[in-house]
Amino acid sequence: MYCKKCGAKFPDVYVYCPECGEEAHVLSQEDLLEEDILEGFIDDEDTPVQEGLVRRVTPYEDKTREVVRKKKEEARNRKLKKTLLVLFIIIAIIAAAGTSYVSYSRNHSVEYQMTKAQNAYDTKDYVTAREALDKVLSLDENNVDALLLAGRIDAVMKNYEQAETLLKKAISLDPMNKDAYTALISVYDKQGQRAKILELMETTHNQEIRALFADYAVPVPVIEPEGGTFDDDQSVSITAENDKLKIYYTLDGTQPDQNSTLYTEPVLLEGQKDYVLTAVCLDEEGFYSDPVEASYRIHYNTPAMPSVSPDGGQYTSPVRITVTAPEGTTVYYTWNGSEPDESCSACDGTLTVPEGNNILSLVAIDKHGMKSGVLKCNYIYYPQVRETDRSEQESSDGSAEQQTEHTQTEDIQGTSDISGSEGSGQSNETNESGETGESNGVEGDRA
Repeated sequence: MYCKKCGAKFPDVYVYCPECGEEAHVLSQEDLLEEDILEGFIDDEDTPVQEGLVRRVTPYEDKTREVVRKKKEEARNRKLKKTLLVLFIIIAIIAAAGTSYVSYSRNHSVEYQMTKAQNAYDTKDYVTAREALDKVLSLDENNVDALLLAGRIDAVMKNYEQAETLLKKAISLDPMNKDAYTALISVYDKQGQRAKILELMETTHNQEIRALFADYAVPVPVIEPEGGTFDDDQSVSITAENDKLKIYYTLDGTQPDQNSTLYTEPVLLEGQKDYVLTAVCLDEEGFYSDPVEASYRIHYNTPAMPSVSPDGGQYTSPVRITVTAPEGTTVYYTWNGSEPDESCSACDGTLTVPEGNNILSLVAIDKHGMKSGVLKCNYIYYPQVRETDRSEQESSDGSAEQQTEHTQTEDIQGTSDISGSEGSGQSNETNESGETGESNGVEGDRA
């Protein structure tokens, strides 16, 4: 092999010329001769021709040029083919690399593997779906969608323990995921594990989630009335869906259990206070329902005051008063103006005004001891004295005066007579008689 650049000869296995470092080209001795001849022709063409002279080309030169042209064209074709081959190889390498990258990207793409798993699941190709999900979970172990779908597939394939583990993890990562709860309930239901279903229900207080357990939960009791403010003692009933359920309740808002009060009859709420009634049902397997509660406020109203007719005045003849008591109350009264209470006289609907200047006080008291305001009315009653009665009264008064004078005279005589003990004794009796008379006379005046 000869170097195209420097003409040095070297073995065919060389890629570069050992003399000048030029890339090796396969050239024979004849090729070199043709190259030299061609270069000679080129040089001759480049050599300026004297003016007035014409250079003549021989047939040999013309043939040689044609050979050299063809050789160059063949060389260009060989070079082009080589270039195209190199480009093809490069493109093939890039394509292979691209295919490898796409394959790698797919194997490491959560979205791609999830789509693949879902499509396989929809066509019931559970093995392919599970393999794709394993790749997803290897890339993202907390992917809730992958955990949920894998749990469903394991449940279909009756790998219940693995399904439970996956679905529990999905719920722990997304406590509001209804699909995860539904799938796990189904897993427990297929195994007849009602206890686990109810235990799962107790892990959430969200009402939308708890509604998913309606077919398995113990029915809640019903409270009637449902609560409110009442002006009288209130009787509350609690009912269960069936007779196999027991009802337990509390009145202070605490969570009832078997140690609380067992419901057997309506609950009486009495006294002015607030109640929070909380009740649950307990089934034969020992499971409780959700608690229900109702709030009550017992607030007694103050009774209205009683009314009277007439409501006071001055009278000279006997008067009867009509007393009207508010419903559910008893009226108590006094005539001396003091405030009445339960220890005083109760009115049966009518009262007779006593003689004199009287202050009638009345109060209404209900069964709870609630008192109305005190009603006070002034009644003045002095009966009119007739003429006959007046004469008899004056005659009685005169006799009383004479008797008094006679008694006083005897008292003086008794005092002067100090000689006899018997006389002294008669004076004491008289004195005593005189005192009694005076008392009577005073009483007579009041009368």
